[in-house]
Order: sequence, then C-alpha cells, then structure tokens
Amino acid sequence: MPRRKKDRTTEYAKLIVSGLKICGTTEYLCCKRHLDDLQKSKTKDFEYKFDVEEAAKGDDEVVTKGKFNVNGKELEIDRILKEGHNYIKVKDLEKAGFKINYIQETKTVKIDSN
Repeated sequence: MPRRKKDRTTEYAKLIVSGLKICGTTEYLCCKRHLDDLQKSKTKDFEYKFDVEEAAKGDDEVVTKGKFNVNGKELEIDRILKEGHNYIKVKDLEKAGFKINYIQETKTVKIDSN
C-alpha cells in the first residue's frame, strides 16, 4: 500500500492558529480558514476535499537564506533546497570575490577565483 504524503499544510496552519508560530494577519486568516474548511468538510452540507498530494507539489523546492564560508569569508545568500540538494545562484558567487563571465558564443559560464 503506498504511503500517504505528510500533510504539511495542515500542520503549518495548526502552528499558526495556535500561536506557536508568529505571522501576519493575512497569513493567520488563511490558516484559520483552511482549518475551518477541513472541519466543515466533515458535514454533508459542505462539499470540500483538501488534496494533500496537490498541496505537496509546492514542497519540491524551498528557498531560504543560508550561511556559506568561502575562502574564509562568511556569506549569507539564498540557497535553493531541491530534492535534498543545495543550489546557489552563480551570480551570488561574486559576493565571495569570484569573477563570473557568461560567454555568449558557447553559452557557458566561466568562474575565476582571485
């Protein structure tokens, strides 16, 4: 039997509505509505089905700030976590002192350290 996806949306909404996670008014209201809709969906008068699989499609890629130490220099840059791997933008390597060049003819990126 296939495993069901974890319902991260509802877990997050519960954290927000309980006050364990701080957020703005709009985010709070969205989470409250999600939980209210789930509760109402248990009645026959409210046709609503939350699709955990569909909601989880957005979980495939997460962008957060990450701290990186490059040549002794600490940088805080965006990192993209996708399928268990960290990715950074090549352009962000300039912050660490690398020289980045895009070569149009070959459609390649050249990265030089100083």
